[in-house]
Amino acid sequence: MTLPIHKWYEIIFLHTHPKGPKLGLAATAKYIGCSKPIVKYWLEKWNESKDLNDKLKSGRKRSTTEKQDNKMIELAEKDSDINIIEIKQEMKKRKLEVSESTIRRRFYEYQGKYLHKLSKPLLTDKHRKNRLTWAKKYKNFDWSKVIFTDESTFYLNQKGKKVWQFPGKRKVFRSVKYPLKVNI
Repeated sequence: MTLPIHKWYEIIFLHTHPKGPKLGLAATAKYIGCSKPIVKYWLEKWNESKDLNDKLKSGRKRSTTEKQDNKMIELAEKDSDINIIEIKQEMKKRKLEVSESTIRRRFYEYQGKYLHKLSKPLLTDKHRKNRLTWAKKYKNFDWSKVIFTDESTFYLNQKGKKVWQFPGKRKVFRSVKYPLKVNI
């Protein structure tokens, strides 16, 4: 995550300035909304030269604009099953040649993480209680006149698919985490 220049000086003010509150690294990082290493970096830079101006940087210029970065992020947020290769192909259709590592870097800049799907149990305790009440009610029902159908998908030896997750936009996928136990 890159910080704007006013945040650099805000870090210095919060941590070391005589008229500032003299917050610690963690408190400053929390206030600014960045990590402790970033705070430490700008403090060291200030202690070296008392100047935070951004010097001319060596290296290649960015291959994507902020608008293109946002489009890649939007693709990942919209489609939970999309991967880096598919995003690369989609960007190629839009006449932008971008490498997989660039896409991955942009996602990390936006604090994206490639995580296992966040799963929630399908049934809450209230659901379980209601099901048990229903089961007890129909315990002696003649089930020979009822047709049962069921569709289930089972994955063997598969931990689960990973998806890109971004702060404040976590995707929740419902799944049965623990089996329903009913004592009738």
